[in-house]
Amino acid sequence: MAAVVLSPVRPAPRRSGGWLLAWLAGAAFACEGYLDLGDARLVEVQPSLEQAVGPLCNEYCDAVMEYCAGPFQVYANRVQCLSLCAVMLEGLPGETRGDTVQCRLTHALLARDTAEPASHCPQAGPGGAAALPEAPSCATNCEGLCSTMQSICPEQYPSLHTCLDDCASVPDLGGYSIGVGQGNSVQCRLFHLAAAAAAPDPHCTHAAGDTPCR
Repeated sequence: MAAVVLSPVRPAPRRSGGWLLAWLAGAAFACEGYLDLGDARLVEVQPSLEQAVGPLCNEYCDAVMEYCAGPFQVYANRVQCLSLCAVMLEGLPGETRGDTVQCRLTHALLARDTAEPASHCPQAGPGGAAALPEAPSCATNCEGLCSTMQSICPEQYPSLHTCLDDCASVPDLGGYSIGVGQGNSVQCRLFHLAAAAAAPDPHCTHAAGDTPCR
């Protein structure tokens, strides 16, 4: 495996208006069945969405959709990736820790460069946590979930602290892929969080623990 150099995480600005962008993206696409992944992959991206999110999100989503595929896939489609990316912190190029787009991009590229997607694709996904505790993570899965829930689904939790407390009571199966769309787990909530970025209704309630994530 290629050596991974840890970069210090410094504050990064949040994208302005990201919650509105995610909401508008949701208005353009029908709600997907939570396990109908074959059809979900066929959703086309509107050029206006690609332009609105900017080059970093496009680079990240290009990489994560290409290098984290099959059993390592972390977004059902590019619309979800772009819409969720719009409300993430940008971060600094090359960082391998921090709840940011840049950290997730680094791990998506490491999945390509090391030919070990199992070791890097979970960090490149919406949660940001590694499958193994000793591996560098962009965030805990609860941090990744709750930081973006505040923008995409603000009605579900009155505060970030409330979300984190609730998430801490939910089983975390470790890592992440889109293979878990049902059951009481943080991974199920992350699956529906990504869906909520493009279609808030009804996925916001799912991401907060309603059926099918109960």
